[in-house]
Amino acid sequence: MGDAPTIHELGLMTSPEVEAALPEIGCVVIPVGSCECHGPNIALASDAGQATAYGRLIAQRMHPLLALAPTLSYGLSEHHMHFAGSTTLSPQTFMNVCIEVATNFARHGIGRFFFMNGHGGNDAALRLVCDELYEGRGLRSGWATCGQLGALEQAEKLYQGFDVGHACEFETSSALHLCPELVRESALARGDFVPSPVRHARGLNSQIHYSYYWEERTRNAVLGDAPAAASAEHGREITERGLQMLSEFLEDFCALPVPAHSDRQLSDPSHD
Repeated sequence: MGDAPTIHELGLMTSPEVEAALPEIGCVVIPVGSCECHGPNIALASDAGQATAYGRLIAQRMHPLLALAPTLSYGLSEHHMHFAGSTTLSPQTFMNVCIEVATNFARHGIGRFFFMNGHGGNDAALRLVCDELYEGRGLRSGWATCGQLGALEQAEKLYQGFDVGHACEFETSSALHLCPELVRESALARGDFVPSPVRHARGLNSQIHYSYYWEERTRNAVLGDAPAAASAEHGREITERGLQMLSEFLEDFCALPVPAHSDRQLSDPSHD
């Protein structure tokens, strides 16, 4: 016989337990990931696994203010589809699922949502999702990509000078801390880089972006140099910095008023 969870983890709670907790829940955290290649370094579920673990940690840190929703494990991974096992949603499907999940939770009286994202390819769509939830549905919403929180502060210790951002020294360190069962430590590989045909669009903190398939950037689906620098301790330091930043944000976010919305806004996806 199972006991109620020690945090508000909605997928593990009964409906009466959720109903009893609703008055103290200020925000629902919705982990979002992907199913995509990370070369030989990390399993396909890495992004969903890291988002879930990160969401659980922030829910524990801020209990009982936060509720953790079940993870949305598929994301926008078209650029990875030429590597075996990768799976993608269309942008519209992904955005619709995110919007509808949050909107349905709102029908139970919750007005704030935070998408804990594990995949950088979801970033642009989540910005549009949050705009629609706030401007179109009257719901507070925000998002962050967990691998980016607290990572730049570790650059001096971790950065090996190569193109980074996927199965690299940063992400592999985070995965070693958050979901070590998904990391293949004995098979860690450095990125097999394809020379960039453009300037200023790659590296530690690129500000210019363009579209491409992943094999145009790396032959083995890996960036960076995980074997040289990745460690669970670095992942713990990155995560702790990120959690501190996120908890301060969410404390303020949960104090923001929720705009008034109509029943039609919450129940009719085609509203104007």
